[in-house]
Amino acid sequence: PVWRLEADGSGATRLSSNALLQRRYRFVEEVRAADVVGLLLCATGASYGQELADRLEFLLRRAGRAVYRFVVGRVTPEKLGNFREVSCFVSLASPEHFPFDAQDFHVPIASPFEAEVALGAREWTGSYVTDLEELLADPLPAHSIAEEELVVQTL
Repeated sequence: PVWRLEADGSGATRLSSNALLQRRYRFVEEVRAADVVGLLLCATGASYGQELADRLEFLLRRAGRAVYRFVVGRVTPEKLGNFREVSCFVSLASPEHFPFDAQDFHVPIASPFEAEVALGAREWTGSYVTDLEELLADPLPAHSIAEEELVVQTL
């Protein structure tokens, strides 16, 4: 079971984990389709934020995506609305501060796990990882060069 704690501490709500996973899989597709991705780093200094940003930027650039980093305090639709060229954001906030119910935002906000699934670094198995340290612990898959890729070496 998945529980959502209310921000004001008034209680907890049990959510259907299958329904939640189905809703979150949409964000995997959003990252997969995005040409320009914004990485949202938390101004409060979320643990492992910089390491995770480096890892995701590597994966995104390897996949041919443009990447921008944004350091924000509180994420609001107005702040993100100023960057119209960004197709999708990835929040590097801790799980407690991740905007899972970001329905007011005009641009999708994915989790680092969803981004890694979209970029082929992980498989979607129905098991959802929110622990940033656990994400960083897994090594990135080796990148094999496809026949259609051009490799340039300078001497």
